Amino acid sequence: MICPDYPFPQFLIISSKVPPLLYYSHLPAIFITLLLGFFVYFKNKHSLLSKILLSISITFSLWVFLNLIAWTANDSNILAFVFPFFSVLYAILCILCLYFVYVFIDKKDIIFRTKIIFGALLLPVILLAPSKFSFYKFNIPFCGIVDEGFYFSNYYYGVGFLMFLWIMFLLISRYRKAEKEFKKQKETEQKITDINKELERRMIQEIKKQEKQQQLLAQKSKLESLGTLAAGIAHEINQPLGGISMGLDNILLKTQEDNINKEYLKDKVNLLFENVERIKKIIDHIRYFSRTQKPVSFVQVNINDVIKSALFMVSAQYENHGVIIETNLDESAGMITADKYKLEQVLLNLLSNSKYAIDEKAKRLNDGKFRKRIEIKSYKDSDFVYISLMDNGIGIPNKIIDKIFDPFFTTKSEEKGTGLGLSISYGFIKDILGEIKVESIENEYTVFEISIPKE
Repeated sequence: MICPDYPFPQFLIISSKVPPLLYYSHLPAIFITLLLGFFVYFKNKHSLLSKILLSISITFSLWVFLNLIAWTANDSNILAFVFPFFSVLYAILCILCLYFVYVFIDKKDIIFRTKIIFGALLLPVILLAPSKFSFYKFNIPFCGIVDEGFYFSNYYYGVGFLMFLWIMFLLISRYRKAEKEFKKQKETEQKITDINKELERRMIQEIKKQEKQQQLLAQKSKLESLGTLAAGIAHEINQPLGGISMGLDNILLKTQEDNINKEYLKDKVNLLFENVERIKKIIDHIRYFSRTQKPVSFVQVNINDVIKSALFMVSAQYENHGVIIETNLDESAGMITADKYKLEQVLLNLLSNSKYAIDEKAKRLNDGKFRKRIEIKSYKDSDFVYISLMDNGIGIPNKIIDKIFDPFFTTKSEEKGTGLGLSISYGFIKDILGEIKVESIENEYTVFEISIPKE
């Protein structure tokens, strides 16, 4: 049957009598929907969401295409054929959209039982679409289908409404679940924060405790060095004291002989003051060196001055023990940033170890021909200032050379060492961004090299 208001038969949607707006409103929607669906699918073929979205785009495009046919066709057979599919496609589209939302929210596929429920909702639409429940007559004047209006159309609209309610329930339940998880996460984060604060407090306490222990150990090592140097310090003080005693005896003798003049007295008194000043310098140096351990005070110091100060403390003692100290100092070595007295303690520790090594070698050889020798050098390159200290003592065995900087590691007896000297020296050199290296051949020599960044 042909509608009388449309005298020219048409082939589906192809006709010059169809208003162009129908094409412009339907065809772009079909192309864009299909393009989007296939683009997403080919970007990730293995994704369930991309498969569902492709199904939605195909179903929607088919629904739009049939709708365009219904608007452009004037043949009742064609309209009667396509109209039942509207209901089926509409129901499928609703279920696919719900399926998509469910998978998008839960990040997983729905269970088989839920799929059965979806199929049960869709089944009446598929079975009853071609029946009188879909439409019951054709309106010729209006060239359109008249549906039953109450039975079938209300059903699939009801299915759509149920789908909407289901989606809303799903969103609300997931929101509440997410809210609980967020609250639980906040509580967990707060607990972690509290634990971190407690750990931080304990770490600060332990660090302070460790720093205090390190200070005590460093002070102990320093006092041990002073004990080792005691004989040399006494000799250094005895020399000016002897000069003072001899000067006073000469003044007293001249006075008794009544053979003293102002010029002689002035020269003798000046000499006495020079010896007193020397004693004062020795005592001040020892006092500063042995003061209670305090935080490191970094200042600019001349590397050669530090070496000379350390040798000033031990030279007399080492000379009395037959140790020859050779120095080769580069006067242009320059300045470094360090704590002068801590660096001096490092050198005294190394000198003490060298003296022990050459004394032990002399005991082992016991031939009277061995010359005890220590050589100290300073030099520089473009980036660092170096101190090299070499002795010709017993050396360090290869099996323990990697352990010599470990705390409390020592090869000496208990009364001669605690194993703290090299460990503390290593720590201080690291504090000033330097390096300390050792090279040794057993029974031949040992060389310690300290490198410190230039100022």
